[in-house]
Amino acid sequence: MTARLHPLTFVVGAVRELLALLAAGATGLLVGGLSTAFYFTLVGLAFGLVFHVANWATFTYVLHEDRIEFRRALVGRSVKSIPRDRIRGVDITASLPHRLLGLAVVSIDAGADGGEGELNAVSRGEAERLRGVLLARDAPVPPRRTLGRMRRRWYLYAPLSGAYLLTPFALAGSLLGTVYNLGDDLGLITRERVETLGHDVVGLPTAVVLALAILTLIAMPVMSVIVFTLFNWDFTVHERDGSVVAERGLVTRRSVSLERRRLRGVELADNPFERAAGVTRLGALITGLGDAAQRGRLLPAAPRAAAEALAARVVGNVPGPLTAHPPAARSRRVVRGVAP
Repeated sequence: MTARLHPLTFVVGAVRELLALLAAGATGLLVGGLSTAFYFTLVGLAFGLVFHVANWATFTYVLHEDRIEFRRALVGRSVKSIPRDRIRGVDITASLPHRLLGLAVVSIDAGADGGEGELNAVSRGEAERLRGVLLARDAPVPPRRTLGRMRRRWYLYAPLSGAYLLTPFALAGSLLGTVYNLGDDLGLITRERVETLGHDVVGLPTAVVLALAILTLIAMPVMSVIVFTLFNWDFTVHERDGSVVAERGLVTRRSVSLERRRLRGVELADNPFERAAGVTRLGALITGLGDAAQRGRLLPAAPRAAAEALAARVVGNVPGPLTAHPPAARSRRVVRGVAP
């Protein structure tokens, strides 16, 4: 039976366009000023409206016994077919507008050979139905059971990962660039005022400079925890329909399904700071999984004992500690790696 995306996709598209217009205007201010921001916004509005209307009107999907087809018919016609036996995973993602309207985005991953497909957006019930049908196998389906859940206090491990610590600098750089270009267009920023500000900053008391430095150092871990929490809120791993399902996210909720029959193992990874604190990250090793670093994540940061316990529930007992290379082999590898 031929089906279309949910009609409320227009509403989600409108909300997305508002956000896109804000982003386009901010980008225009950052790179060129008010005139550039106006043209960026105008082009973004026109393109977005045409795209959403045309996408809904010309896109349909059909679920067959052995495959799912995506059909487009705007100027030319195209049919994309994904065999069901090649599907590696079915992910369900719901941003805040999707969640308010009871909608979700369904992403289908069929590996390198089968390609990918996306339905943006369908009802939440239809998304769950499609996941159940597309991942259904002949083997009996075990009942759902929770394998692991991230605890709130583990969010404090975020500063141990260097990626989250750079968030304040990226936000501050974008904000300063936008404010400068806006002030320049409005005539609020002149060479004399910039020179005066520079002299004032240089002449600040030592106590004020130290206070600003301390505030910056405090902002780094605080912002890293906030960003980490937004992405990994209520991180839960459970087993359902023969798959390991990882759900996470506060504003945007994402659900990733990993088929057990394609699960080949797990990976425990850490950096020196995490290792010193006894913290590790747990990922699944899945054959044919695209973006495995993100989609295969089972725990973003947790005490090593908790990560190993979850790994045991997913793949069985985890082997003991790693065996170090002999000193001669280690020295030779270090020399060969550093000498060039």
